[in-house]
Amino acid sequence: MAKTIFALFLTAVTAVIILAFLFTDFGDSTSETKIESHVANASSDTQSGNLEVNLSGRLYVYVVEDDDLTQELKYLLIRNLSEKQNGVLDVNSLRKNYDGQVLIVMIKDREISYNPFFPSAKVETIFYYSNTGNADTFENCSDHKPLMAYFEKSGTVICGISGLTDSTKGITSLKAYRKHLAEEITKNIVQQLPCALC
Repeated sequence: MAKTIFALFLTAVTAVIILAFLFTDFGDSTSETKIESHVANASSDTQSGNLEVNLSGRLYVYVVEDDDLTQELKYLLIRNLSEKQNGVLDVNSLRKNYDGQVLIVMIKDREISYNPFFPSAKVETIFYYSNTGNADTFENCSDHKPLMAYFEKSGTVICGISGLTDSTKGITSLKAYRKHLAEEITKNIVQQLPCALC
């Protein structure tokens, strides 16, 4: 009887520990994160050589897919951009045209290896920005086609591709690790946007 109670107690404690690592946000770890980015931009404002940025309108943010990592990424992007610009809106569907600026983000490929002590990840992210709201050329960006041949006749288009490599050591929950990855991706995307937005 005592062995059965002890076994049940040990099973319950093990289940609580596993659930804590999967669903709570805690960590005491150090990370080595590297991001390699390639950004192309095209603008109809070729005389000044500057990107044409209109901050007076809305900025729509669309993140492709809907899982734990992309939800965290969307939340952090909207929060970060809202600190710098009014009118940042979350959209849940991809359209060809928006009535304001648009930022589309897609995690193209991911390889996340999680354990509580040594998680690691490789994540390829694509982002697309248009200051006129035209999302027609997003597919060219996501297919790695040259952007310059497809840019709008008026406005600015920016297409960025980044590869994140992360190696973390220490104790961290899965939720905290996803948040760390989303923070690093967000920071990289915001740095690549027109400087008036960042």
